[in-house]
Amino acid sequence: MAADNNILKLAENLSGKITESEEYLNYKKYSEELEKQPDLYAMVNDHRRQHFMLQNNQNGRVSYEEYNNFTAKSEELRRSELVSNFLDAEVGLAKLIQDVMRAVMSKVDFGTDFLD
Repeated sequence: MAADNNILKLAENLSGKITESEEYLNYKKYSEELEKQPDLYAMVNDHRRQHFMLQNNQNGRVSYEEYNNFTAKSEELRRSELVSNFLDAEVGLAKLIQDVMRAVMSKVDFGTDFLD
């Protein structure tokens, strides 16, 4: 169990480093600014929800019409500099976390061959 505690402490340290990163600080900055505009914040969250659903439903397959509708709404929302900055910051943070997970999992044989 001592090794487990060391791993958890390392994970806590990593979490702390992530919250100090430029990616996280940008995300928090734009998130807090966006929250000050509840209507816009709600629209952005609806957009984020739709994006998540499109990516995670139907094995990533979406109809041309769904894609076009989503893209048009995305372009309209991104006309707001704040929304665009927030969404870019969100992608930056997600990429950082994804890179961290890849680095961790690159050394761990988790037996995921069954997914191929």
